[in-house]
Amino acid sequence: PGLGKTQLGIQLAVNVHAPSFLDGCNGHCIYIDSEGSFIPERVAEIANAFVEYVQRLAHGRPLSAEQQQEVDDLTVEAIMSSIYYFRVHHYI
Repeated sequence: PGLGKTQLGIQLAVNVHAPSFLDGCNGHCIYIDSEGSFIPERVAEIANAFVEYVQRLAHGRPLSAEQQQEVDDLTVEAIMSSIYYFRVHHYI
């Protein structure tokens, strides 16, 4: 406990949404939780920081209309809705 495994997992779940112009996947994520440590409020905090970071990176860059749309579409709500969460209680 306390090493940051959950924090790393949540950060990776958010980072997969990076726009393609930043060499990201602009994708979705499946998060499998075996400990019950996934806290949506914390995910939203990390997602908010990520959205702000991407917006800062995009500001002042010459972006195509498609790239600008990726930035505009990147919201906390969009990230949260494309992290598919599964809680595992048993394994067999």
